[in-house]
Amino acid sequence: MEIAARLQLETRQAAIRRPDPRLIARNAILELSVTQLQQRVEEEITENPALELCEDQGCPVCGVPLDGPYCPNCGYTPPREATEGELEAGYLPYPQAENAERDDPVAFLESEYTLQDYLAEQARATSPRQLFPLVEYLVSSLSADGYLECDLVEAAARLQVEVRAMERALAVLQTLDPPGIGARSLRECLLLQVYALREEGEEDPWVERILRECWRLLSSRSYSRIARKLDISMEEVRASLAFIRTRLYPCPGQRFRPPWHWKARNPKAIARPDLVIATSPSSLTGYRIEVAAGREAAVRVNEHYLSVYASLGGQSREHPEHRHVMESVERARRFLSHLEERRQIIRRITEEVARRQRDFLDTGSQAALHPLTRAEVSRATGLDESTVSRATAGKYVLLPNRQLVPYAIFFDASLAVKSVIARLVANEGKDKPLSDRRLAEILGALGYSIARRTVAKYREAAGIPMAELRSR
Repeated sequence: MEIAARLQLETRQAAIRRPDPRLIARNAILELSVTQLQQRVEEEITENPALELCEDQGCPVCGVPLDGPYCPNCGYTPPREATEGELEAGYLPYPQAENAERDDPVAFLESEYTLQDYLAEQARATSPRQLFPLVEYLVSSLSADGYLECDLVEAAARLQVEVRAMERALAVLQTLDPPGIGARSLRECLLLQVYALREEGEEDPWVERILRECWRLLSSRSYSRIARKLDISMEEVRASLAFIRTRLYPCPGQRFRPPWHWKARNPKAIARPDLVIATSPSSLTGYRIEVAAGREAAVRVNEHYLSVYASLGGQSREHPEHRHVMESVERARRFLSHLEERRQIIRRITEEVARRQRDFLDTGSQAALHPLTRAEVSRATGLDESTVSRATAGKYVLLPNRQLVPYAIFFDASLAVKSVIARLVANEGKDKPLSDRRLAEILGALGYSIARRTVAKYREAAGIPMAELRSR
């Protein structure tokens, strides 16, 4: 009797834990980026004849429904037709200046995804807005092997900025992937890779000292002298040399490979925004949030299928044709419902995030980011935390200042601290650089309670040398 009751309880619990197929389908669509969603829509249209594209597919640039001939979201303006008099005079009505590049067919020619594209994408998402043009200039000055080929003083003079600003831009560049990029020498390249590996929890106890203190001995292969100078055994030296040979690369630029799924496309659309946040004085929050739409905004149920479905009413599905129509229409409605749920959930989450991160949206400065977790957004919106994670993972947001950032930036509390550290170091006295302990004290006074070791970790991640090296 007891065994039977236990089996009945386990069966009931298993039934309760059975996942809802509709929830699985909704979550699968929710976690897609706008590019992936467009592919999913195309697949569904191919498989389900009850789905079709509307004739009016919205803005050809961002997919948002047009307001007449114009896009209220990105400002797209279609080129007008020439009048008879203009045609006779040989005049072609080119788009206005602000839309000329976007409407120029040459600008949309497909192109290879290069290392420079990859670095620019990362820099656009991580660097302060005022530094991005400088980082972009340095990216254009890289060799094929990933080394910086321009002098910072000359670059500063050409761009009419301070040398210190170019140094900060270089520090940003040297944090990008692949590790070692932007180095000015082989030794600096290898050291940058050592720092990156250390961040991932992989390091050798002597490699950094060998590169810093024994570079000439390493270059001349005087390995026994390295052992004597560092007071270590030859076995330790050999282990460090093996680490250098197997984990460090002299040409980081050659390690870049386009993603396996890459298809040539417009290099200006490497990362397409999934959301657009724009200022809106008439809104209660001060912002207008648009969930970017592509072909999914122009999908609908075929009218012929709808009329046949309505005429069938509650008839039996035994007839193959009846069953085909009814199942196709119901599947199409479920799919459209999932698309609408995705839009509403992402908008709901972003409205809460925008309310919490208003200072960042107003200024565009990472130092203005407030600590925020997905769990807090979950509680505020009433959505499950896993739903918040799916809705924000792998997505990009276009900010009011037109900066494109990954959605995860809103939940990365370390970015604000790293930004403050970079600002403090940039303004420190050359004769008295700030130590990690002193930086921790200043950050504590500013409301950031973090340990000295955490400061060192953030400083190294930003490519900022330790105080002893900055004083040289």
